[in-house]
Amino acid sequence: MDIAYVFALITGFVLAGFMTSLWPLLSKREVSFGLLFPAGALLPVEVFVVVLSLPLLLLKIGANQIAKGRFISLAWSAIAGALLSSFFQGVALLSLIY
Repeated sequence: MDIAYVFALITGFVLAGFMTSLWPLLSKREVSFGLLFPAGALLPVEVFVVVLSLPLLLLKIGANQIAKGRFISLAWSAIAGALLSSFFQGVALLSLIY
């Protein structure tokens, strides 16, 4: 049963990586929280892309904060949020498939 949790976590990160790589190819814009501003006609799609890319965005924030030596509690909170959101996205995707 424990391997299912790891599989869901990895699936969530793979989905986030897929969306993070696909969106710049389609729109010529990098995936970040700044993608949501300014609001335009594609805002619902951009929100969807940011939500699916959330694990990698949070992981990047946490790694940057640890590398700079600042806000260590924020960094670990971002990493924990990345793991949690990746797990739930993996569970959602796997439940849709199976």
